[in-house]
Amino acid sequence: MANENRSTNRKKIGYYLQVFENVTLELFGYLADISPRGFRLDSVKPHGVNRDYTLWIELSDPGFEKSSITFVARVMWIKPDPFDPSAFNEGYKIISISPADEAIFNRIMDIYAAKKHNW
Repeated sequence: MANENRSTNRKKIGYYLQVFENVTLELFGYLADISPRGFRLDSVKPHGVNRDYTLWIELSDPGFEKSSITFVARVMWIKPDPFDPSAFNEGYKIISISPADEAIFNRIMDIYAAKKHNW
């Protein structure tokens, strides 16, 4: 996972949010870190690199205006999880998101991103 193409650093999420595929409603994975233009998922199965998916994040916090946000994201890379051999880490780039959902996505960064890490 090279960082050369990333214009902003990702922030680790202190709370795993569920991410689903919009057509099949399949649980795609859990949001692990986030940046304004992308995110990393922890997943139990790999998804196709350079493939676009319509995904949604379930928002259980009643402070959000909606219960979920939807967007199109492209899988940029996949690698085995270093701690769990049955899991995968996947990097995604956001391709398309509505302005309203983008504002909520940015609030997710502000609310759930861990401020300091000891790992």
